[in-house]
Amino acid sequence: MQRNKRLRQAILLPVDIYPRLFSPNGTGKSERGERRCDMVLVSLQRNIVNATFIEVKWRRGRTPLEDLAQDMLLQMEGSAQAMKNRFFNPQRVDGALQRSYLANVLRFYFERSRRYQLFDTEAENAFLENLTKLEKTGLEFRPTYEGYIVSLESEQRKPLLMGDAKFTLLTAKSFEGEADLTPTQTSSFYQQSTGDIPRIVNG
Repeated sequence: MQRNKRLRQAILLPVDIYPRLFSPNGTGKSERGERRCDMVLVSLQRNIVNATFIEVKWRRGRTPLEDLAQDMLLQMEGSAQAMKNRFFNPQRVDGALQRSYLANVLRFYFERSRRYQLFDTEAENAFLENLTKLEKTGLEFRPTYEGYIVSLESEQRKPLLMGDAKFTLLTAKSFEGEADLTPTQTSSFYQQSTGDIPRIVNG
């Protein structure tokens, strides 16, 4: 994400580190059959919330790519539906309060991103302006889906498209020139404590 400059005008939320954000009732406990994706990349436009749901999996053995992609898509769609129902459901009487909480979480990660010099300084004011309007009703929620399948021994191939989702196969060649396979700056960015995020409002 950082290498492709996708963090310059968007905020990456780690679902696994802070699952309460994507649970309908705000507890973070998974309901029976519920599965979540790994990350969500959020960008803001006027009256629009763009959310790219991201799932990464290692391919084990000869598992068909299509089967793995379908499983990943279910996880991403589930996370998207949970986020939509909680924060962008016009029937919720506490919708503004829920979006206020979401705005606080986004602001928390935005400040970290700015501190680590990941966010484009020229885009900061526009992001903050749209962030202040997040509590209003009538916002359009636009989910997209991206899956990344790590299969080091495989041959490179074109991305696999499945509905609205795009799945990219990461092979050994994908990591050529990289120091290692472990995240560096952005990893330490997200491994810090999330204890100072504002307390969740139960749904």
